[in-house]
This record gives sequence, structure tokens and C-alpha cells, in this order.
Amino acid sequence: MTAEKRTYECEICRELYEPSGTAQKYCANCIPNRSAFNRYLGWNICQPRWIEILKEQNNSCAICKTPFDLSKSAKKGSGIFIDHDHSTGRMRGVLCNGCNHGLGWVEKENWLNYAQNYIRKYVQMNVVYHDDALTTLSKIDDNSIDLVYIDPPFGTGNRQQLTRKKQGEIVSTVSYEDPNDDYIGWLRQHMIEIKRVLKQSGTVYLHLDQRWSHYAHVMMDEVFGRENYLNSIVWSYNFGGRSKEKWPAKHDNILVFSKHMRDHVFNLNEIPRIPYAAPDMQYVGRSKEEAEKRIKQGQIPTDVWELSIVGTNSKERNGYPTQKPIKLIERAVLASSPKGGVVLDVFAGSGTTGAAAHKHGRSFILADLSPWAIETMRERFKEVTVDWK
Repeated sequence: MTAEKRTYECEICRELYEPSGTAQKYCANCIPNRSAFNRYLGWNICQPRWIEILKEQNNSCAICKTPFDLSKSAKKGSGIFIDHDHSTGRMRGVLCNGCNHGLGWVEKENWLNYAQNYIRKYVQMNVVYHDDALTTLSKIDDNSIDLVYIDPPFGTGNRQQLTRKKQGEIVSTVSYEDPNDDYIGWLRQHMIEIKRVLKQSGTVYLHLDQRWSHYAHVMMDEVFGRENYLNSIVWSYNFGGRSKEKWPAKHDNILVFSKHMRDHVFNLNEIPRIPYAAPDMQYVGRSKEEAEKRIKQGQIPTDVWELSIVGTNSKERNGYPTQKPIKLIERAVLASSPKGGVVLDVFAGSGTTGAAAHKHGRSFILADLSPWAIETMRERFKEVTVDWK
């Protein structure tokens, strides 16, 4: 005697269907499989509509404006979500994972403004302060930041002047004092505040030139504790003129300290790999198949990062004199902050730290006292939801 097959009414199309496996609320025509629900290939019956909504939103989240990478398959906990009413199928927008989980369905007429205000209040959003570093740090809560990357003035004692040109003509000039008198004391004030705002799992990257890094290292040992020292990264950029009197100075130092060594974030598997310098050595003691797999995979970078500066003809270049390459800061962001985390830079300049954070699904808090820096960042983040202060 064969068991009678049970049928269910799909909550979307209201057609009867026979479930495969465990009972579901939706038929295979509406939801091909549970893992695809609400993601890139999720709602077949509504796919034309949400693709249309995506175009209207410039392929980005309706609330925080984070761009979606539609070329990649969605993974669990990622992807895009349709803001819809399950009972009626009504759709209003497409959201990123963070906004979808932070908000849920809201039955309000002006739902988008409500959603943005709600997310801004209860979920960390991007913020840029037109203010000095210490004042900005004083506004940030204790234990709230996942990663700090700062590239402060290098302590030359000179008055730095940044001249902006368009088509060869000077359009604006900004100058500031590069601190030298008690430069380490000046840095220490900022590091004490940075330690306060870092989470227990947080990490700070302090970018300096070789003239001050050794003094700063001793100061960082005192503020963070020698036991929380992680690395002294050498950024080797090998670009520009060559001295005829000494070895050409073509590197900066980046001191890396955790707030608490045992708790710090280090996402080894998220770090982009680089080619082996001596790929033939991978065959030693390994099978050909294993060696070729390792060569294809590449290796994790060491504490010497060989990356070029932002060239004058680079598409990345935005005209700000101290602009750093995004690939440099991406390594820090991917390695030392969680997805959905908060990245801070209180000497933001052209905003590269924020761009790297946003690109990889982190929120950012930036600050700079220079009007030129703020102008540059406004242009750079014109497609991103930012609270300008």
C-alpha cells in the first residue's frame, strides 16, 4: 500500500505542490531551494522586478549604498536581500546583509528615511568628521573600534604646504605644521585615546617613516604593552629618484599592535596571496601535484610589503599628495578586522582607509582637519552613505 502524497499551498503563487524532503512554504517554481532564498538567484517569480530595483539603486544597498558584486555567487551570510512583505510579496528595495539583519520589515509610508535613521542609530554607519584627531577620538565610545589605521604627519618640523592644481594652474593651497617638538609625546596622546576606543579584539596600524619608527616603537610598547606587539611591517615602494650618497630610502614602517594579544583578529584566509619568489623550491620534498597546487595558490605576504605608490597616471589617483595605494590598506583591513566591523582613521587625508573598509564590507569613521581632505573625500564617497560632521 503506497502512502498518500501530501500537497501544500505555496505562500507566494498559491498553487498546490508536493514538497521534496522536509515541508516548505514555497514551491520549487517560486523558491528553487532554501539556500537560495533571498539571495542573488533567490526569488525566481520576482526576479525581473528586483533586478529592475537593483538597476534603480545602481547595484547597491538601498539604505547604506554599499555596492553589490553581482559577478560572485552569494555565500551564506552574504549577498543581497529583498525588502519585502512575506505575506503579500510586496517589494520596496534591495538591501545588503547588514542592513537586512539590522532592520527587518517596517510598515511605514516613508520607509527609506526611517530605515536610514534606524540603521544610523542602531547599526554602525560611515562617518567623516571635519575636525582634528584628538577631538574626534573624544567623541568615540570606549571599546567600539575593530581596527585603526593611521598615517599621521611624519614629524619633520617643517611647515607642509599642499598645492592643488588643475590643468597646470594652482586652484587651492593648504598648509599645516608638521609637529616636531616632542613628536613622540604628541603621538602618545593619540595612542592612549586609540587604545581606549579599540575593542579587546582590536588592532592598530601606525604608519611612519624610518626616522621616527624606532622612537615610536618604544612609546607603543609603553602604551599597549610589549606583549601586544605584533609586527613592524616594511612597506617597500621602490619608486622615485635615487640618492648618490647613500642607499636610496624607499620604505616606510608600519607598527602593528593589538589591544590584547590572545583576542586579536587575524583573518589568515582572507589575505590576498602573492606569487612565490622562488617557485621552484616548492617542488623540494613534495609531489609535483602538491607543488603545482601551492604555486598556483601563492603565499601569504611576509612583513615586507612590496607595493608601488599611487602613480601619477594611475586611475586610482585622486590628486591628494599623501594618498596611499588602496592595496596597502586593504591588507590591514582584510587581515585585522571582521566583516561588518568598524575601521577608524583620524588622519584620513584622501580617505583611502575608508575606501578599503567600504570595499570589503566594513564601516568607517574618518577625520581630517584639512578642507582639501574633506573635499577629496566628498568626491570619493559621493556614491556612499556618509554622515558628514
